[in-house]
Amino acid sequence: MESVEIASDIPISHHLHLTEFVGYGMYTVYLVVAVVVLLNVLIAMMSTTYGKIEQNAETEWMVARTSLMTQYMCGNVGTLPPPFNLIPSINDIIYFSRKLYHLYRLRTSNSAPKKDEKKVNEGQQQYQVLIGILTARYVRTKQAENARRKQTDKITEELNNLKRTVERLSNGLFEIKV
Repeated sequence: MESVEIASDIPISHHLHLTEFVGYGMYTVYLVVAVVVLLNVLIAMMSTTYGKIEQNAETEWMVARTSLMTQYMCGNVGTLPPPFNLIPSINDIIYFSRKLYHLYRLRTSNSAPKKDEKKVNEGQQQYQVLIGILTARYVRTKQAENARRKQTDKITEELNNLKRTVERLSNGLFEIKV
């Protein structure tokens, strides 16, 4: 490796403490500003996401409530509170015994029982009817809210027009007096 000679006539100062200090200071300021800007961007993104969620909160709550009610009405949910739902209830035992009986009948005979199929079809039909009724009620409620909002907007617009007319008349009377 060859050594490179530096011209000896160029003065190089080895005391660059001020320049080094200014460089470190500028780098520190840059890092602090970058962190502050990134935190502001994060806060803005989180507030936008929260606003979007807040807009749909009532609708999401209604859907979740309807789903829970439907599960409870169809008998898919236990009636005991969480610590006690580990203990099988009478309904669970009856449901389990019916399932065992159904499996036994399926293994002993090749044809499936017709009564169980009718019960399943009736349950599905009842579920569909219930969902239809709940959906229709939700749509009617939203339509009524929209009609009320339009009526309120129309009344507000008419009041604003009346206010502007009264202001024009009073300004015209004021100009006539002056």
